[in-house]
Order: sequence, then C-alpha cells, then structure tokens
Amino acid sequence: MANIFDKGEALLVFSEKGLIVHAQSGTGDNLLREDLKAGYVDYIDWTSYRPTIVFDIELEEVDGGMAMFKKYISDLTDETLISALKQEAGLSPDAAYTVINA
Repeated sequence: MANIFDKGEALLVFSEKGLIVHAQSGTGDNLLREDLKAGYVDYIDWTSYRPTIVFDIELEEVDGGMAMFKKYISDLTDETLISALKQEAGLSPDAAYTVINA
C-alpha cells in the first residue's frame, strides 16, 4: 500500500496553525523490548516547527516525539498516519494541512 512515507519522510504544513511537522519513518532501533512485547512493530519520528520571521525565516522547534504503530508503516493509510501525527502534535482532528513529500 502506498502512503506519504514511501520516500521515507514528509513535511506536513498546517498553515492555519502556523506549524510545520517533519516526519520520517523509523529505522526500528528505537523500539524497546517492552514496546515489542506490547505489539508495536513500527514508528514515525516527528518534530514540529513554528516559522518566525525576524531578518530571515527561522524555524523554532516546538515539539517532537515518536508515534508508534502495531502495524508496519507501509501497511497503513495516509489517513491513519496523518491522524496519528495530528494527535501527537496536539492538533485537532480536523486541522487542515498540506503534505510535501521530500
């Protein structure tokens, strides 16, 4: 199944919220034994940024983390992945976004 992480990473721009989320597929080395025992098999590393303009555009890191899944990223739909990233970043489920594949 094709999804936004086919190239390994993506940017999600939430222009109404002034937020950019960079997300990339995990390599597998961040899953702990207890994560594996709980059934997690894959994850996405993500970081959110807020652009600011002073003399130039700068990106201020706001938050970040790891969204874990009990299915492989390649088996998940864009809707599921984006919903998880919205929840992780503290955005409402109906927050409008644009995806930019890297």
